Amino acid sequence: MNLFTSCLVLACVAISSSSPSARADVRPPPLAVPADTTPPAAKLWLAASINAMKSNDLELAAKLCDPRGYRDNLVGGSGNPLDSLFAQGARKGWHLVADHRLTRGVHGSSGGTREGVILRASVRDNKSGKSFDEIYLLLVKTTDAVGAKRWLALGAGEDRAQVDALAARFVNDQPLRPPVDQPEAPVPK
Repeated sequence: MNLFTSCLVLACVAISSSSPSARADVRPPPLAVPADTTPPAAKLWLAASINAMKSNDLELAAKLCDPRGYRDNLVGGSGNPLDSLFAQGARKGWHLVADHRLTRGVHGSSGGTREGVILRASVRDNKSGKSFDEIYLLLVKTTDAVGAKRWLALGAGEDRAQVDALAARFVNDQPLRPPVDQPEAPVPK
């Protein structure tokens, strides 16, 4: 046996004969994967929103949004009406992808039945898939005319605090308009 082979055999014997606890110290810790907290219905909403943006289907977009937030900016300075969000996505070739680890449920403080979820979503290019911005999206649980439960978008904006404030106004049954000190952002043409 040559010197290299001898050293290799000796190293293998040393590793295999060492105690299991000594070997465990050199192993990296297991990866902790945060739990996905996004409700399945909210995931379906996101899939439908991608279809609406990629196909420029503003009729579908309107069905995915609460009418109050579709035409009006309910978030404040960092938001836009949701019709503008969908139109920009279609025109500029991007869509939303949620970061499911950063989903937060919202519920009324007085035991009310209103509930929603705030999703942090990245704005992704349709062709390359690259993320170039992020927004916070408020989806609310509603009941339609025939009694079916649905999730609809109520507002979206870049400032998490403003979206949180809209969520609080919604679940506590307060007027949805943003306070005067949070003026609306101009709607891009």
